[in-house]
Amino acid sequence: RWQTLYSVNSVNTSSDITLKENIKYLCDTPNAKAIKSNELNIQDMYNFIRDDLFLTSYNWIEDPEKEEKLGFIAQDIVNTKVGEKIIICNRDRDDTLGYDSGNFEATIAGALKVNINKTEIMQKEIDTLKNEIAQLKEIINNLVDKL
Repeated sequence: RWQTLYSVNSVNTSSDITLKENIKYLCDTPNAKAIKSNELNIQDMYNFIRDDLFLTSYNWIEDPEKEEKLGFIAQDIVNTKVGEKIIICNRDRDDTLGYDSGNFEATIAGALKVNINKTEIMQKEIDTLKNEIAQLKEIINNLVDKL
């Protein structure tokens, strides 16, 4: 097992549609079919990040320098709806657990999308409330002027 993997360029992961099958969109798209409630969706990803993913600091037992790392513990999430899609068993190393970084990145992207959508909705509500406050101030000022 390597301690560190260096790459001059970013690591590329294939994502071409011609290499995939059984594709299910996890959020609303013009071409997506309705998603059954028991299937994974982006709200599940958001809830997972918010409720189930406990971040940790740690060091590797085999690291003589005991350098602090950041991450999570696979056993904490393996039995969650999203964790089942992320955690993998390393059969070549005493059945220790690892994670699929591509699925983890997609989970973060799904959670981020939900958060962006919520933020945009809240911003529209804030803008509406600001306009209403401005109108009320104008009405109050007009009433005060008439007194």
